Amino acid sequence: MKQIHRIFFLILSFIFIPQLMKAQSENDKRIEFAKKVFTALKTNNAELYRSLYPNFDEYKMLMQQMINANVDGLTQEKMNGFLEDYKREADSIYKAELSSLRHDADSLGINWNNAEFISFESIAAFPDKITIKYVDGSLNFKTDKSVFIIDVEAFEFEPAYKLQAVKNIRKFE
Repeated sequence: MKQIHRIFFLILSFIFIPQLMKAQSENDKRIEFAKKVFTALKTNNAELYRSLYPNFDEYKMLMQQMINANVDGLTQEKMNGFLEDYKREADSIYKAELSSLRHDADSLGINWNNAEFISFESIAAFPDKITIKYVDGSLNFKTDKSVFIIDVEAFEFEPAYKLQAVKNIRKFE
């Protein structure tokens, strides 16, 4: 009887341990991504912040999948316009976004010198008819005696996540 239990345990181990390891690896990857977002904000590093967004080819691939999935009436003509705007304006838009987020943080009294990353809690799914994984998460950090939350959206472009949006910074109440 003990022999059967051992064999059963071994079989379960071979089935579930790789799945658990993959889930842990996936979670670790998301946390590392969130730490980069946090570091870019903490250090006010516009170059790092920009690198966390999709490059032109990634953006184009996402847009094409959105057209193929008939998302929000997106057409090839509209996509071409968005792509031209992206080429021309992405760097300045992301730099302005970082500046705006830092301004919001200042108005909340965030002292970045004492800021420490706490966690990143997220859920992931594949949007309907799109093969790029979407992640919605909350990046949590603390300064002195306060805890803050940054709402983050991202897409997974193998092997890394790229920002879709940093929606806001708010104090945890």
